[in-house]
Amino acid sequence: MLFQPPLARSRAAAVHPERVRVAYQRSSLPFTCEKRPASGALGVVVTNAPLGSAAGNEMLAVGGNAIDAAVAAMLTLTVVEPMMVGIAGGGLSHIRLADGRHVVVDALSVAGRDARPGMFEPVSDLPPTYMDTVGRRNMVGASAVAVPGNLRGWCLMQQRYGKLPFADVIAPAIRAAASGFVVSPYLHGALREHQQDLLADPRWRGCSCRMASRCRWATGW
Repeated sequence: MLFQPPLARSRAAAVHPERVRVAYQRSSLPFTCEKRPASGALGVVVTNAPLGSAAGNEMLAVGGNAIDAAVAAMLTLTVVEPMMVGIAGGGLSHIRLADGRHVVVDALSVAGRDARPGMFEPVSDLPPTYMDTVGRRNMVGASAVAVPGNLRGWCLMQQRYGKLPFADVIAPAIRAAASGFVVSPYLHGALREHQQDLLADPRWRGCSCRMASRCRWATGW
């Protein structure tokens, strides 16, 4: 859905410090913040992964615009950093066009048709299990996901505001998926953290076993 952004509204959000502390302690992945200066004469593409940034840069180099670059980067991140960005997620895109107009693409996920308020039974209202539910139904399985909007939103914005054919925009993502890529320490850690849930799915288990038989895994950039 496309719409012009309304006046900004702010609402104070109350965050329970104990819950924040517990959530941080429960995470097994290290989070570090590193800032590196970057500059460009014709444009700058910034993502969490080198291949994502390279995909966007490639679009600019062949005559694409910022929309082509953004969509190419996000499609490539779906391959190389799926725990952070993906076609199975949702989000908002705020676009400033060359003529000064602002457009927002609403690609947020929505609850499934059969979702109900009481579908999850909480284990507790107190830390550290206040976000857990019986059977982990809010974390694993079909009931844990919403109907994604990203893919439709990305295709819509690229079709309306991009300059390049979509086949060119998706090419870097296909190339990364077909040829392979160096697994980042972050992706490696995420896969290890959730390996039991992933291997419990027969389709994922079969896919990972086929990959393991053909590929050598390397981590690090």
